[in-house]
Amino acid sequence: MTKENKYVIHENRIEYLYYNLYFSSLHRDNIVSINRINAVDLNTSPHSLIIDNREIVFLNHNDTNSLETFAVKNHIPFSTHIDTWAILTRDYLDTQFDDILLNEQNNKLKTIGIDQNEFKKILKDLRWTMFGTMEWNYLGLWDVLAMKQNRNPFYRFFGNDYYWKLMKIGLKGSEFVKR
Repeated sequence: MTKENKYVIHENRIEYLYYNLYFSSLHRDNIVSINRINAVDLNTSPHSLIIDNREIVFLNHNDTNSLETFAVKNHIPFSTHIDTWAILTRDYLDTQFDDILLNEQNNKLKTIGIDQNEFKKILKDLRWTMFGTMEWNYLGLWDVLAMKQNRNPFYRFFGNDYYWKLMKIGLKGSEFVKR
C-alpha cells in the first residue's frame, strides 16, 4: 500500500511535505511554484501537474477539486495531451475493448511517435510490474510507478532510470516536453 502524499496548496504554490514516488524532483525541491507548473491534467487519476517541462507529479486520489480551482486562479493551462499510460496499460484492464476503440487508441499513440513495435516493447517491459493486476476501468502512470516501487524491493536502489523513462513516455506528444 502506498502512503498518501502530504501537501499544502497555497495561493501561488503547492508545498509537498511528503511525496510517495521515489526519484521525483520533489524530493530535492518540494515547493512547486506556479512558474514551475507547465499544465494541470485533470484527466489522469489521480490528478496531476506537469512541472519543469519533464515530470508529471500527482495529488492524492481523493483530492478532485482543489487542483482545478488552483489552476484557474493562477491562470495555469490545462493539459490537452493524451493520457499515454492509460492507453499503454489497457491490456492489464479486466475490460474488453472493441476494434474501433483499439484503432482510435493506436492512432493516438502513432501521432505521438509510439508505433505498434514500440507499444509491444513497452508492454513487454511492463509484464512483471503489472503481473497479477486486475483493474476494471483505469490504470495510468501513477499506478505503474506505485506498483513498481511496492513490488520490487530493489527499485529504490536501481529505479531512477526507469522512473525518468516512464516520465518521458508519459509526456510524448506534449507541448510541455523539455527540448
